[in-house]
Amino acid sequence: MAIEIEEPTLFENILQYGLFAAAIFQIICIMAAIFIPKSESEQDNEEELKQPSNAATSSQTSRLKTKKEKKKNR
Repeated sequence: MAIEIEEPTLFENILQYGLFAAAIFQIICIMAAIFIPKSESEQDNEEELKQPSNAATSSQTSRLKTKKEKKKNR
């Protein structure tokens, strides 16, 4: 009374190895995103985003002043 295990079909073999290859590819992509250093242009863009421009800071401070003045007038 032994259980017979059928051999996988061609489609099942292709599916198994395809999924295995896709998993390895995803791991490689994740590792590359973590460990490959950024290019100089990307680093420059990040620095520009971190440093707000003078126009943006002045408009933000003026908005805060008007909000404070409105609260005082209540």
